[in-house]
Amino acid sequence: RSMMIAVDISGSMTTTDWKIEGNRVSRYEAVKSVMHEFIQRRKGDRLGLLFFGSQAYLQSPFTLDLQSVNQMLNEVEVGMAGQETALGNAIGRSIQLLEADSVDKKVLILITDGVDSGSEINPVQAARTAALDSIVIYTIGMGDPNAGMFDVDEKSLKLIASETGGKYFRAIDREEL
Repeated sequence: RSMMIAVDISGSMTTTDWKIEGNRVSRYEAVKSVMHEFIQRRKGDRLGLLFFGSQAYLQSPFTLDLQSVNQMLNEVEVGMAGQETALGNAIGRSIQLLEADSVDKKVLILITDGVDSGSEINPVQAARTAALDSIVIYTIGMGDPNAGMFDVDEKSLKLIASETGGKYFRAIDREEL
C-alpha cells in the first residue's frame, strides 16, 4: 500500500503544550517523535511525506526506504511552508501524488492542529475527490480542547475522514497521537 503522511508545519505547531519524558516540547516535536516510531513499524508500505502551511510541499516521494523518510522528517522546520493551515491544499496535493501511484491501497494521514485557512481547494470537496480514487483519509487533530489553545476544526476533520471511509482521531497527548 502507498501511504502519504501530510503534516501541518504552520506557526501554531511551535506551541509547547506537549510533554515527552517529562519535558515540554512543541507540537511538531511531538509529531516527529511519534512519526519516527510509526515509520519504523511500517513493513512493505511505500511512504511519502508532505508538509503544509499556507502551501503544500512534497518532502519525500513514495519510497520503501524508511530511513530516508525518517531523515526527511528531521529536515523541516515549522513555518517553512507559511503560517496558515491550508488543509485543502494539503489534501489536493496528496491526491495528485496518490493518483499517480499504481498501488491499489492508498492512504492519506493528515495531521494538524488548526482550522483550514487560505486554501485554494475546499478540504471537504478535496476529500470527495479522494474518495473517487479510493483514497482513504485518516485525520488527526492535535491539542487539548480544555487547554484554551485548541482551535482545530474537529467537525471538518471528521467529515473529511468519513467522506473517504477513514476515521478522525483527537490527540491530546503523546499516547493518543
